[in-house]
Amino acid sequence: IFPAVIVGVYTRWFHPWALFAGWLTGMASGTWMVSTLHFKGSVFVVPHVGGMYAAVPALLLNLFVATILTFILRPTGLAPGRDTTDATAYVG
Repeated sequence: IFPAVIVGVYTRWFHPWALFAGWLTGMASGTWMVSTLHFKGSVFVVPHVGGMYAAVPALLLNLFVATILTFILRPTGLAPGRDTTDATAYVG
């Protein structure tokens, strides 16, 4: 949850649904990796990379999915638009 919230709060670059899909992918993959270890450890062996905490590849997958889906969803008009509030809206 932390990466999606921090990225969502401090930048508007990512599409909101892409952040959600990335979060869901990261949670599912992290849970799957730890479940293959029978919940007795968190060091998962990534092929061709080596052993690392399961949270690291889950985070990378989270950010990858969010980035790819942001590029896919932007052209469809589903991305949040620019702020169109003009200065007269703030003047009483």
